[in-house]
Amino acid sequence: MNARSERGGAIVEAPMCICIVFLLGFGCLTLVQVMWTHIHLASAARDVTRYAARVEYDPSAASVTASRRRTDVEVKQWAAEVASEAGVTASDVTVTVKAADGSTTKTLDTLSPGDTVTVTIQKYVNNPLYQLAASTTNALAGFFHAHGPFDPTGVTVQATASTYVE
Repeated sequence: MNARSERGGAIVEAPMCICIVFLLGFGCLTLVQVMWTHIHLASAARDVTRYAARVEYDPSAASVTASRRRTDVEVKQWAAEVASEAGVTASDVTVTVKAADGSTTKTLDTLSPGDTVTVTIQKYVNNPLYQLAASTTNALAGFFHAHGPFDPTGVTVQATASTYVE
């Protein structure tokens, strides 16, 4: 082959390589942000579930009273505090309690041993960094006929944790 016939090859190949590198970079950035949010929510859901199922120990009390149990509002406020880094508010948290036999739904102030406490935290990720990365990834993916791998308006991330009351 002649050196003349190879001229300009880098100019033609470089934009394609740059597109692929940007596609991978912004795609990774988008996925990392969603994964980080999920990991943070999952950790918070586990912590909040343990908090909700726990009863304050009072050795002088003759029996367990409702005043020693967490309320729904306290659990949701704690969840918002624990997951504040991910932007969680009390309205993003759902707390459900199932009786030990699984037949009825209960409230936190009527917990008894064997009941199941489930905490679900749901957050919609749509901050400017996510929107930029998702939009850029979608635009670059269009060059390769991949149609919108990410929703540029945002994505819902949810984490759930359950524990038994002892």
